[in-house]
Amino acid sequence: MSGDLTAAATAFRQAIILKPERPEGHLELGRTLRLLGQRAEAMDSLSRAVSLSQAYVEARRELIMAGGASLLPQDFLAPPPNGQSGRFPAEAYAVFRDHNPVLPPPTNEGENKALSVLVDDTTADPAAVRATLLSLTEQTHTLWKAHIVSRHDSANHPLRSLGYVDPRILFEDIESFRRPASGATWWLSLSAGTVVDREALSWMAHTVATTSPGGVYADHEVVKTNWKDGRRSLWPALQPMPDIDDLASTPEPPLLILLPVTDLDDLLTIGERDGYHEARTWVLAKAIEAGPVAHVPRILSAREDVAPSPRRPLQRAIRSDASARELLVVIPTRDGGQLLKTCVNSLLKTASHPARIRFVVIDNGSRDTDTLALLGKLKKRKDTEVLRVDEPFNWSRLNNLAVGAEVGTLADLVFVNDDTEMLTIGWDLRVASHLARPKIGIVGARMLYPNGTVQHAGIAMGVADGMPIHEGAHVEGGDGGPLDRWRRTRSAAAVTGAFMAIRRNVFDRIGGFDDLNLAVAYNDIDLCLRVREQGLRVLYDAEVELIHHESVSRGRNDNAARIAWDHGELLGLNERWGKALFRDPARNPHWASDRLAPFDAFCDLTPDAVVRYIGESVASPWSVIRKPGRKP
Repeated sequence: MSGDLTAAATAFRQAIILKPERPEGHLELGRTLRLLGQRAEAMDSLSRAVSLSQAYVEARRELIMAGGASLLPQDFLAPPPNGQSGRFPAEAYAVFRDHNPVLPPPTNEGENKALSVLVDDTTADPAAVRATLLSLTEQTHTLWKAHIVSRHDSANHPLRSLGYVDPRILFEDIESFRRPASGATWWLSLSAGTVVDREALSWMAHTVATTSPGGVYADHEVVKTNWKDGRRSLWPALQPMPDIDDLASTPEPPLLILLPVTDLDDLLTIGERDGYHEARTWVLAKAIEAGPVAHVPRILSAREDVAPSPRRPLQRAIRSDASARELLVVIPTRDGGQLLKTCVNSLLKTASHPARIRFVVIDNGSRDTDTLALLGKLKKRKDTEVLRVDEPFNWSRLNNLAVGAEVGTLADLVFVNDDTEMLTIGWDLRVASHLARPKIGIVGARMLYPNGTVQHAGIAMGVADGMPIHEGAHVEGGDGGPLDRWRRTRSAAAVTGAFMAIRRNVFDRIGGFDDLNLAVAYNDIDLCLRVREQGLRVLYDAEVELIHHESVSRGRNDNAARIAWDHGELLGLNERWGKALFRDPARNPHWASDRLAPFDAFCDLTPDAVVRYIGESVASPWSVIRKPGRKP
């Protein structure tokens, strides 16, 4: 065997001599040398592979797993901003967890807060209950009592002996279960088998002692456990700020939920009927709707790597008004021709109620004969108005003029680029249903390139140097991203103006698009921020899909003059919003904020940064608060 490895190492060295610029040879040589026990030389080879291609995931993983995290390029090792510390590539999650144990809260507030724990033993698995109870006995916060809703018939099972060892452990039948005489006002709900971090209760108690939430939830992870190697972290379930829509669709609802005693009856009733996993999610959804709810961005619990139970839609917690409202679709064009025809026809063909859709097409100085002929045909339609605007291109002004021309209408507005093609049957009902919800201000869609890869799955803020970027750009259409977020309906920091729906009264109230400072770009970002400033949310609906021939109409920023203009508008956006431009409530702060991709690396947070985040989750999870002095 050793001889085979030595021969392989020789072959890889020869391959490197022939093609030294290829990272693959250095990677395979490093792997082989590590198996031979030549660690120092293996590190050198793996480090060389990473330096040749920092995006080479396999090389980064091998280097980290070999203990060479310190040899990663400096941009991975430099401390990230905003209270984040450390940085590990996303593929090295297990190493990240090994290097970053959960630290306790920075103050002792909450140490006198008594908590009750409800452990639902619906699996009838004594080993699962045991794992949960042992993790509770290791808590640094000691003021707790655990009530196990047991389904075991035998009172002589060894599991019951734990109640004699630790009097805080109480086994009770559901029929006789009552609130304890201790008078605890907060209940932590856990399923048997959930293992909690030793600082879990301390963070929960600290949160309720320092804020006034209607509920608390935290992040968790999925692990693999065996008796010899212990627990190995596989991947995390990192939650966003409190978001009813994300909670309704996520494949991984929070495991660790702290609820006020007033919700205990609902938890028990629904838990016995539908299962406690469903009950926790439903009660948390109810709390988020009522608000406020605190999110603790700490990985405070873990579940085993087994398929979770199928989820039921949270229809009871989410308004689903499917009534078809009138939609006014606004489409700017200049020599759009066939693109415009495809766009309009696709919107009508896929609509459930095309008769309730009207169009305003803004002709920004078309000269193409085919386009002019198409516009002439559109003018004759009862559902379409063509507005000729012979002015230099100003996307914001064109859309504002179109809305202003429709005096007196209360129709919901849908801004659409002429280089898009609607794919979703019944898109109009989905958009109208979302806009009927009073807390939703803007609705965006999932955009695909013609080759089926993703062009837009929401907009991420504060990534890399802070410039807003499209989530999921260029990934395969079937790739859902972390927790399948690119294929789910959820709140987003912002969405693209290539397809953006908004209620007319909201658009009028905030003054429409900024056609003075943001004529070409970032006008959609600015509108989303101003809508969120009103206390409304921006919704990304992944089930509304369009093909987007991005920038076919206007072109790309491919020369110095266009880039300079773009940076000038970005400067104006920053002058208006400041730190709000870099805050993304849809991205958990465990994701490093200074990467080129929004989900490329994990980082840890200092305890003080965790406390600040918890405060934001309670006070203003999705709202934008502009500091005094910022220009309007």
